[in-house]
Amino acid sequence: MSDAILAFKEVVVAFGALRAVDGVTLDVPQGERRAIIGPNGAGKTTLFNAATGVITPTAGGIRFRGRDITRLPPHRRAALGVARTFQITNLFPTLTVSENVALAVRALRARKFSLFGTARLLLPSSAGTPLKVGLVASDGANEHVADQGPAADELFRAYELRVLELARQGAAVVVLPEKTAVLTEADAARVDAGFQSLANENHVTIVVGVLRVVQRDGAGLQQLRYNQARIYSAGGPVRTYDKEHMLPPFESDLTPGTALTVMSTAAPDSAWGVAICKDMDFTELSRRYGEAGAGLLLVPAWDFFLDWIQHGHMAIMRGVESGFSVVRSAKGGSLFVSDDRGRIVAEISSNAAPFTALLTSVSQSHDKTAFLVLGDSFAWVAVVTLMCCLARLMGLTDTRVQPAPRPEATP
Repeated sequence: MSDAILAFKEVVVAFGALRAVDGVTLDVPQGERRAIIGPNGAGKTTLFNAATGVITPTAGGIRFRGRDITRLPPHRRAALGVARTFQITNLFPTLTVSENVALAVRALRARKFSLFGTARLLLPSSAGTPLKVGLVASDGANEHVADQGPAADELFRAYELRVLELARQGAAVVVLPEKTAVLTEADAARVDAGFQSLANENHVTIVVGVLRVVQRDGAGLQQLRYNQARIYSAGGPVRTYDKEHMLPPFESDLTPGTALTVMSTAAPDSAWGVAICKDMDFTELSRRYGEAGAGLLLVPAWDFFLDWIQHGHMAIMRGVESGFSVVRSAKGGSLFVSDDRGRIVAEISSNAAPFTALLTSVSQSHDKTAFLVLGDSFAWVAVVTLMCCLARLMGLTDTRVQPAPRPEATP
């Protein structure tokens, strides 16, 4: 049909001798709906995958608004207006239905949310081999901090299974959320042995957020409590990072950390750092990691479903400022990976049950930035530059009409 917005012409998708889609011809007119129905294995999902670019048809063609899109990749089709939903619900739970739809529509615009960082986005990304990273989190009953003992052991075992799945898919590092469970002196050796064995056997680095409880004296009269990340690397000792910036008043009884945790890697111009949730609200800590050459920051987090859009994504700016990619795994929010240009490489809501997992690749190379050189003075440079641009713009738009000269009087 000439008025078809989407048209399939003798589309074939074959997997060896099996034809999952066999010569489908279908026209979808503008403003109308079509339902694809059939039993399991009939090829419905395969046809959708062909329409959206997930797979390329073996034969035949697909046109959208008269344009041949048969071999366009998914992101090019999405930019044209070919969108889809999946059989997995990944909505933003704190937004209304209208806000969820509006956010998706806005993503189709050429100009999306902000002009900040445009210059860096135009520059080439950091060189180096991308690193495959995994993230996993669990909400529901597992969102709360599991008590020490059996509850913590059960949760740790469940997380270990998810880490193993991601490692077998090629993840070189897997990040869990902050404060997954209470970890005492009595339990530390046993929990460490489990995660360390997993790291050794699968050549993966694992970052686990815990509420660490340590006895200050032998009598056990005083306890020190830390919001801690424990890092397990293949063949290496267990390393730790203690959160520096606490969330008052909920963490006022915790002991803040004072030191960075920087891990060298075999990749050139690359080191990994670890921070926890609210640490990423502050430029000073991130700048210290940038000055230490970190190209990748691993961030366990907890967003409480309240401020994950604003607070959670604040970490992206820290990566832009100090030249590193961010791998942030939060319960009660989202799991995302961003590069040193501020691009969100991948993101998924943490509300899948019982666990949400994400696997993607991102650069781990450090990038020198003007902010690392100028520090907080960079803000003043930005302000002065903005004022100069505004002054220049006002000067160009000053279109006052000069009065015409009066004619001279004649005698």
